Amino acid sequence: MPRSKFTIRGSGFGDAQGLGTVYFGSSYAEIDTWSDTSISAYVPKGLPAGKVTVSVRGTSGADAGGSSFDVIDLGPALPRTGWTAKASDASQSDAPENMLGGNSDTRYSSGTGQYDGLWIQVDMGQTQTFSKIVLDVGGSVSDYARSADVYVSTDGTDWTKVTSVADGQRVHLISFPTQTARYIKVVNTGNVARSWWSVAELNVYN
Repeated sequence: MPRSKFTIRGSGFGDAQGLGTVYFGSSYAEIDTWSDTSISAYVPKGLPAGKVTVSVRGTSGADAGGSSFDVIDLGPALPRTGWTAKASDASQSDAPENMLGGNSDTRYSSGTGQYDGLWIQVDMGQTQTFSKIVLDVGGSVSDYARSADVYVSTDGTDWTKVTSVADGQRVHLISFPTQTARYIKVVNTGNVARSWWSVAELNVYN
């Protein structure tokens, strides 16, 4: 997905980034980490869905190879009209409802460092069928959950865990077997005291 993190593995990239770059077609990708055999970067914002050639220029700026890559489009998210949100912890200025507002310039934030057991919860108002959620931190690029468990419920009381993730990132697509439920809860399982937990937008897909 655009803005999500990906990894390129190979050899001969160079030990440090230097003049190294990664391009999706003609679009420059922001680099996260760089080594001689592995590069982590972010899919450029705004790319259309479909195949695109990803090319690498090594530390010296010379061509280091390329490969075809599929940029995905999840299609429309479930409409969020009437949805509500709450959280175990929230800052005074960044309410949980901001996750559902359609504006990535606003956000929910925990107001406290991340700890195991911190949670956010969404009530979709009625039973829905879905298999994916996307958590997007917007501009708060370091405030993502590093690991989490995802639960669903039909009544908000009895919960079923549908997946666990341990590879959190700024824009996190979380997939699981198709569920039919009304409530979704995401429980942070990491301990990152230096970072709040922020979610600018939470979307659900079938």
